[in-house]
Amino acid sequence: MSDYRLVAIDADGTLCGDEDRISDRVRTALRACVAAGLELVLATGRGPRMVRHLVEQLGVPVGLVMGNGALVCPAIDQPPIAERMLPPALA
Repeated sequence: MSDYRLVAIDADGTLCGDEDRISDRVRTALRACVAAGLELVLATGRGPRMVRHLVEQLGVPVGLVMGNGALVCPAIDQPPIAERMLPPALA
């Protein structure tokens, strides 16, 4: 039994390449992690609209840390559990 409980993976250049697609090999490995009881988290600088297709490609439950850590969601269709956005005047 592994001591690991969570796999966090970056999107760009790690999870997917230039074509914005997840390879069958990576998808199979990450699905095996989930099947083994590990939680999967996608960490990316992207926002929700730009990661939905990646979550759909994986086809397993995925937690999300988006916007360089500004938005944390338990799943793509669930409200944030943590949010720290810049004020519009500062942005």
